[in-house]
Amino acid sequence: IAPLLAVLALGMCLGFLPFNVHPARIFMGDGGALLLGLLMACSTLLVGGKTYEDTNGSTFFFYAPLLIPFVIMGVPVFDTAFAVVRRASRRASPATADKEHLHHRLMRLGHGQRRSVFILWAWTAILSGFVLYPVYTDEGTALVPAGIAALAVALFTVLHPEARRSRRGRAVTAGADASGSSGRYT
Repeated sequence: IAPLLAVLALGMCLGFLPFNVHPARIFMGDGGALLLGLLMACSTLLVGGKTYEDTNGSTFFFYAPLLIPFVIMGVPVFDTAFAVVRRASRRASPATADKEHLHHRLMRLGHGQRRSVFILWAWTAILSGFVLYPVYTDEGTALVPAGIAALAVALFTVLHPEARRSRRGRAVTAGADASGSSGRYT
């Protein structure tokens, strides 16, 4: 039944996608998001806990039913986790809106709506590939933590606030040098 639930969820999402592309005509509400979450959770629970003889003794394949959905949903999970930590560090309510989510940061870096969505989809595809490769090939379980760590370092480098500030500072200084001024007050 788990594959059937996955195919149903995929069909629902693909049918909804053309109406939700920027500029969206329809937005998914709580009901749709909760239904998708329920279908994903049920699929995970139905697959979880089943081990096969050829994978006995392999830690990755034992935890795979729990690890795979978490990693595939890594982009929204980490975005939500960072939002909670960010707001808690500012002593703000976790429900307070801000403009520091991944898509806001990508847009501030100069990406448009569609490109930001494509980048987030690409990150999800990369994470999915890292976690699904060992499942389908029975090899390469070392790729999973290495791939996730590489993606985390890349995201930290690109999206960390201090890195963005230093890039902006270099751009301002380069612009000032090109105009002939030193960029300093004299």
